[in-house]
Amino acid sequence: MTKGHRFNEIVSLRLKESGIDSIVPDLEFAQSKEQIKDFTANEKDILVGDEVLEVKSRNLYFTDDPSSFPYDDLIIDTVSGFEGKAKKPLAYVMVSQKTGGMFVVPSYTSESWRVEVKYDRDRQHEDRFYLASTSNGRPFNSLVKHLKEIA
Repeated sequence: MTKGHRFNEIVSLRLKESGIDSIVPDLEFAQSKEQIKDFTANEKDILVGDEVLEVKSRNLYFTDDPSSFPYDDLIIDTVSGFEGKAKKPLAYVMVSQKTGGMFVVPSYTSESWRVEVKYDRDRQHEDRFYLASTSNGRPFNSLVKHLKEIA
């Protein structure tokens, strides 16, 4: 979680460099099962005004061009994580831990996402995940443009 939070800060900095004011809430850890449910519903990676952005970093080489992603599919989020959010994110920002490249998958594309069971190495159990085609990806600059239009 701490590593992921660092990438929230990196994305926020890039937004700020592009003229978008953003906030990364402090990292908190759930202390009970009840808190986990609350965190799932209310935890946010980045806030831009009333909009929420989720950040997913991957230890892969890719750029701001979604077609540079090395696989055909993107793991977006767990089904329970996405469905449990009180406010759905505007978009998921995919970040390369290798290159710093970033592109986005807008949540409006969720109609085309599919569910697949995968093994979560971090949590060491199987879970249901939303996967999306890389064709759902948009360059990071398209997010910046959209955020400036709705500001």
